[in-house]
Amino acid sequence: MKKIIIAVLPLLVCYLGKAQNTFHISGANVVQSGGNIVITDGNFINNGTFNAISGNVTMEGTSSGNSTIEGTSVTTFNGLTVNRATDMLLLENNAAISGTLNMVSGLLDIQAFDLTIMSSGTISGTSGESFVRTSGLGTLIQTVAAAEVTFPVGKNSYTPARLSNSGTSDVFDVRVTDEVFTEGTSGILVDQDNVDLTWFINEGTAGGSDASLTLQWNTAEELTGFNRTACFVTRYDGSEWSQNTLASASGSDPYTRSLSGITEFSPFTVSSNSAVLPVELLSFTARKRNNQSILEWSTATEINNDYFDIEWSTDGETFEHISSQRGAGTTNVQQNYQDLHSTPAIGLNYYRLKQVDFNGSFQYSNVEVLHFKKSEIFNLLIYPNPADHYLIIQSSEREQFRIMDIKGRIIKEGLLPADGRINLMSILPGNYILNIGNKNEKFTIVR
Repeated sequence: MKKIIIAVLPLLVCYLGKAQNTFHISGANVVQSGGNIVITDGNFINNGTFNAISGNVTMEGTSSGNSTIEGTSVTTFNGLTVNRATDMLLLENNAAISGTLNMVSGLLDIQAFDLTIMSSGTISGTSGESFVRTSGLGTLIQTVAAAEVTFPVGKNSYTPARLSNSGTSDVFDVRVTDEVFTEGTSGILVDQDNVDLTWFINEGTAGGSDASLTLQWNTAEELTGFNRTACFVTRYDGSEWSQNTLASASGSDPYTRSLSGITEFSPFTVSSNSAVLPVELLSFTARKRNNQSILEWSTATEINNDYFDIEWSTDGETFEHISSQRGAGTTNVQQNYQDLHSTPAIGLNYYRLKQVDFNGSFQYSNVEVLHFKKSEIFNLLIYPNPADHYLIIQSSEREQFRIMDIKGRIIKEGLLPADGRINLMSILPGNYILNIGNKNEKFTIVR
C-alpha cells in the first residue's frame, strides 16, 4: 500500500489556500506524526486511511461558507482545532478524537453524525460562541467516571450538560434540542412552566451507573410561567415526566440545576411548579349526533388538573369558550369526559380543549373539525306553550309556517315574521301542530 508520510518535524504547516482547496485522502495511507495541518476555508476529505499518531489538524476560515470533515472513511484525529471566524465546521461522517478538541472560535455542527472523544481525549476552549452544535440526531460521546465531564453542546445557543458517575465507568452520548414534548420525543409541545430544551442522554451499557447531572440554560430558553426559584430536573421514563424536589436554580443567565442518583437515562429537561406533563391526553374527538356536536376525550394521567375549557371556532383562528368541565386533580387512573355543543354553525366547526392547572398554566389539545350541512342543523323552538294571544318561534331559518289542527287541516299559514311572533287571536283554543320545513311541534292555545 502506498503511504504518504507527513514528516516528523517540530511544526509542519500545510496551507491549502482558498475555500475551493481541500485536504483530500484518496486510496492512500496518510500518517501524521507531529506537526500541524492547517486547512484554511477548505474541507478535510478522507476516502482512504488517516493515521493521526500525533499532531493537530486546524480547520480555520474567514470567508463565508461552511467547511466540512467528510469522506467515506471514519477519521480519528489526534488533535482537532476549530477556529472559524464565520460560518461553521460541519461533520459529514462519524469522527473521533484521541487527543484534544480545541474550540477556539465558531461552531462544530455534528448534524446527523457522532463525534467520539476517546478515553484519552479532552475538550478545551468552549464558550457561548464556540461549542458542539447538535442540529440533528448526531451525538457527542465521552467516557464518564467519578470526575465530572462537560458535554459542551447546544443547538441555537450554548446549553451544556455536565455528568459525573460514581458507579461503573461508562460511555455516554448527549445531544440537545430546542423543544419539549409531552411524551419525550412526541406528543404535544410543552409551552408553559418549562425550559424549552430537551437533553437526550444515554449510557453505553445499561445498569451500573450512579450519575449526577447538571443542566445549563439561558433566560431566552425559559417559557411563560417558568419559575427558576422553584424548579427541578425531570426525566421522561417512557410513560411520564418525573416529579423532583423544587429548588432555586444557580447562576445568573446562564442558570443551572442539578439532579443526583440517576441510574436510568432518557430525555431530560428542567421544569417548575407543576409536572412537565400536567395531563397526558389519550384522545380528543368530535362527532355528529343529529344536529349536535358530541365532544369526547380521555386522559391517562392528570397532575394538578383544575378544569377543561371547550373552545369553538368557525374559522379555525378565533376561538370562543362554550363550556367547561372540572378536571380530576391528580390521578393515575384513566378519566373519560364528554360534552355537547347543541348549536353548531352551518359549515365548518372547529373544536379544541384548553386544559388549565390549579396554578393557571394551560395547554391546548389538537383541533377537531366537523362539517354540518344546512339540513343537519335546522332547529325549531316555540314558546309559550300553552299559548294565549301569540306564539314566538325561534328557528334557524326564516321559512313558511303552517298551523294545523289535530286532523291536519291548515288553520293559518304564511312567512315566518322577522321577530318570530305569530298572532293567535283568530284561532280558537285547542291543540294544534306548528309545521316549519320538515319540523313539527305540538302546542296548545288556552284562554
